[in-house]
Amino acid sequence: WHHTDSGKWVGFRARSVIGGYWMQVLMNKLSGSK
Repeated sequence: WHHTDSGKWVGFRARSVIGGYWMQVLMNKLSGSK
């Protein structure tokens, strides 16, 4: 068990999920503003 590796993996997944979520939100705002 390597806590640091686990933390990096969790952080990586969290960033990818948050990034995908915000990308969807931004796309919805852009499409809605037109």
